[in-house]
Parts: sequence; C-alpha cells; structure tokens
Amino acid sequence: LGIGEWRFTWGRGLRVADVEYAEPAAGLTVRVGEVRVEKGLLQLLRDYRDLGTIHVENPVVRLEVPDAGPAVSEPDGGGETVAPAQPSAGAVPSSAPAESPAPPSRSVPGATVTLPELMVAIEVREGRLEIVSPGQTATQVIERLSVDLSMDGATGPVTYAIGGQVDGGAGTFSLDGETQLSTDGT
Repeated sequence: LGIGEWRFTWGRGLRVADVEYAEPAAGLTVRVGEVRVEKGLLQLLRDYRDLGTIHVENPVVRLEVPDAGPAVSEPDGGGETVAPAQPSAGAVPSSAPAESPAPPSRSVPGATVTLPELMVAIEVREGRLEIVSPGQTATQVIERLSVDLSMDGATGPVTYAIGGQVDGGAGTFSLDGETQLSTDGT
C-alpha cells in the first residue's frame, strides 16, 4: 500500500491522495487519485457512526486474468499451441481429483454477523476498470465509471446508482436500485 499525500484535520475534513495498492499474485492493481471525507477528526470522534460523504476520485482498477493452464502442442505436431479443453456448460464433472484443494471455510456454522449502525454516502467519480485477458491479448475497459452508494444504518435501505461507458464510448450502462440489508441488523 502506498500513499502519496495525506491530510487529516480536526474540523475541515480528511484527504488522502495518490493511493496505490498491488497484489501481484492475484493480478490486481488499484490506483486512486484522491479520497476525501467531508467530516474532520473531531466530528468523526463525536459520532463515528455518521461518516458523512466519502468522495473517491479517479480510481483505476486493473485485473489481469491468469492463464487457464499451460499450453499444449497439437497432437499432429503442427507447432500450434492450444489451451487445455474446457468442459462445456452441460458437461458432467470428471472423477479425477482437483488440482488444488479448496481453501478452508472461514464461516462458523450458526454464527451471525451484526452490521454496524453506519450512515455513509460514497461517491466514486471518473473511475476506470481494466480487465486483461489471459496472455494479455485483449483488455476490456469500463471508463467514466461513477458509483453513488448510500447506507442509512444497519436496518435502513441501501441505495445505489452505477454507470459508465464501455470501450471508448461504444456502449454505456447504468444500474440503480435500493435494497434492504436486514430488518434486525444481522
């Protein structure tokens, strides 16, 4: 995690700029131009449950999808390489053991998670999502990504609006809605 600049004040808000995070093993890189919180430290200490509005400007998320596996030569010796065959949608799974075991579950049977009584609005502007195909042969880009999310406590509604454009304006999308997380805060 890297932070280029930060400013915390008692009464005039919080600001973090030039944030970078990388997880090379997962093919993930995140860069954020700026994160601002309108409330200062004193306001947040007085009422930590009301975070106010958090502004996120110019985030760029890059995800490089790993190769499916090693390439193998064609049986006829033609010199071409092909990826291992993938099962079709209706295929019956093989009885062969999996290549790697599933990670252990972190959930506890019967346990509940109580959501905090937070009130927060998150505004993301001018975001960009880059999804890079295996072998870096193609990149799908969503740009001008905007997200508005509002949460009014653990039992209040969560409203959202998401929009952006795909591949230089070839298409646009928008999605908005409201959901209720729970009625009892769990």
